[in-house]
Amino acid sequence: DEEWGFVWTYAYEGVTNCNRLLFQIESGQIPLTAGAEYDATVGEIRVLRASFYYVLCDCFANVPLVTKYDVPAGYLPEQNTRLEIYTFIVKEITESLPALSEDHSVETYGRFNNKWSVNALLAKIYLNAEVWSGTPEWEKCISTCDLIINSDKGFALEPVQRNCFKEQNQNSSELIWTVPFDEIFGQLQPLNVIALPQQSSQTFNLRSTGWGGLTSIPQFIDTFD
Repeated sequence: DEEWGFVWTYAYEGVTNCNRLLFQIESGQIPLTAGAEYDATVGEIRVLRASFYYVLCDCFANVPLVTKYDVPAGYLPEQNTRLEIYTFIVKEITESLPALSEDHSVETYGRFNNKWSVNALLAKIYLNAEVWSGTPEWEKCISTCDLIINSDKGFALEPVQRNCFKEQNQNSSELIWTVPFDEIFGQLQPLNVIALPQQSSQTFNLRSTGWGGLTSIPQFIDTFD
C-alpha cells in the first residue's frame, strides 16, 4: 500500500505544480508575451498535468479533478468519475497539440513540448478508452501511433533492447518520451531502494537503505508461465 501512496502523492504534487505554473503565467507573475512561445509553454504544462491525471486515472479511477491553484482556504475537492477524468485528459491533450513543436532531438528529451511524446501519451489514453470511458477507441489509437511511426523522425525499435535503459540513452531511436533522473532533477527514484536488500546499500554506496525486495506469495507467481 505504501507504493500506491507514492503514486498518489507524486501525481498530485505534479498536478499542483502545473496548476501553480499556469496560475503564475496567467496572473503575470511569470512574464510571457502572448504568441507562439506563450501557447507552446502553456500547452506543454497542460499536457504534463494531463500525464499526471493519466497515472491517477489508470491507478485509482475516480479521483478529484483540480485545475485551480488559487483555491480558497479550507477548500476540499470532490471526487470525479473516471469518465470525467478521461474526457479532461483527451481535451487537454488535443487542444494543446497544435501549439507544440514537431522537433525530435536532445532539446525535446524528457519534455512534453513536442507532438511525438504527446501523441504517444494520447495513444495510451485511447488504448484504455473502453475501460475508462465505456467506448473503445481502437482506430484513434492506431491512427495516433501511425502519426509517430510515419513521422520521419527516426523512431525505430532498438536492435539491442537493453539500449533503452542505458544511463546515456538520449540518442536512442526507440524512446519517445523519458523521465531523466539525476542528482539535480528528478532525484527520487525509489524502485532501486524497494528492490534491493540492505547489504546492497554498502555494495553500491547508496544513500538509502534497501527494503529487502518486493515480495509475493508463490501461488501468485505460479500463475505466470
